[in-house]
Amino acid sequence: MITHTGDNGERSPRNQLNTATNKLLLPMDNYEYYIASIEEILKENQKGMTVSELALDLHMSRNTVGKYLELMYLSGVVDVRNVGKAKLYFLAPRVPVTRVLSYLSDAVIQTDDRYRIVNINLSALDLLGSDEDDLIGRNLLDLLGIQGLTSEMRARITNPDRDVAFTDEIRVHTDVRPRHLWMTVADMVMYDGVLGHTFILEDITDWKEAEQKRRISDFLFSTLAEETWEQVCIFSPDYTILYANPRFAASDGRGDELVGSNILEPFDKQASQIIRDSVETVIETSASHRQVFPVMIDQQDPRWLDQRLYPVPDQSGKVEQILGITRDITGLQEGGSASALLSVLLSSMAEGVLTVTLQGTILSWNQGAETITGYPAEELLGGSALTIIPPELNGELNVIADAVRGKTVRDIRYTIRAKGGRKKKVILSSATVPDHTGEISMVVLIWREP
Repeated sequence: MITHTGDNGERSPRNQLNTATNKLLLPMDNYEYYIASIEEILKENQKGMTVSELALDLHMSRNTVGKYLELMYLSGVVDVRNVGKAKLYFLAPRVPVTRVLSYLSDAVIQTDDRYRIVNINLSALDLLGSDEDDLIGRNLLDLLGIQGLTSEMRARITNPDRDVAFTDEIRVHTDVRPRHLWMTVADMVMYDGVLGHTFILEDITDWKEAEQKRRISDFLFSTLAEETWEQVCIFSPDYTILYANPRFAASDGRGDELVGSNILEPFDKQASQIIRDSVETVIETSASHRQVFPVMIDQQDPRWLDQRLYPVPDQSGKVEQILGITRDITGLQEGGSASALLSVLLSSMAEGVLTVTLQGTILSWNQGAETITGYPAEELLGGSALTIIPPELNGELNVIADAVRGKTVRDIRYTIRAKGGRKKKVILSSATVPDHTGEISMVVLIWREP
């Protein structure tokens, strides 16, 4: 027989049971005492005990001990394993659920079968706006009714034919503001075997408000995007189109297959590289970027596009999507007959003239540049100008980066790399071209032979 003596030398209640020869010291319906006694014994016998061993130690019948063990098993206090034909009961290696409840952000309320509160966590106290002493024993449905629980929902909760557990959304009113709650109601069996209920209330007010704002934003965005005459699209960092307004779809020509396709498909090599450079800048800086560049369509005269890219970050701030707004400014950029005169002038110049993006991608390449370097325009358009004007051959002087920062050069001696890898000395100057807002949109490089 197992005996136990407390730290003060007095015999524990369980040992008093062991020494009682004629009758039990407490009535049989004092379940809390017997459950505590079983727990105490199993703490000393962690490998487990059978019903018969526990009954012998407690001087109780096997049926009575079995009833309490079944209750403790259903409540998660003990576990059981089979050893041959015998069943060994031992304390379950779990944290008691009631100890965890106060650490949950969801409101958790346990009631008896008449919906009177018997246990409540800290989040629920905050939700109901009262102290625990004021809430224990009160009817939860009455409290929620005061805060706006509908009679229909109350009838559903109390319906004896409903499911053992169900979830639904409810709306209640607090002193601060109305709250939207995601409510789970589940029927539970208490330690004493009596039916009870558990309510789990998740406050989804912020989520509901955020969803409403998102719906409004989506509606406003789609409405404005469909009304504007500019080409609007949203695409992912891997260039997959997620949204395109009607004007963008009309300019692209891919129709219903547009969403889900690659935004770079209709562009030539040069324009594709320019867009890639802009996207990389937007992702790296998490800031908007503007670019003006030409696009060749069906071997016709180039059309000039003014493209603005904006980052769309996720909750962590990482660029998740990119908003693109494009305007065809061909007439404005070419300036009517001035473009024809400029084209004739550039083609007749002996100097090499090229225009590049702020990242150094070559936009244009005249006949003079071809004569001096030996590179035809089709080999270089859309490529990097740094392959022709390498900083490493000029004391790390990067004339493009300097021009972007506002520091242009005039008639400096510079070494370029001609076709075949030949080094060639030239006299080089740089200039910048602003857009209509005054921001630098491209860099012009001019060189001549000494």
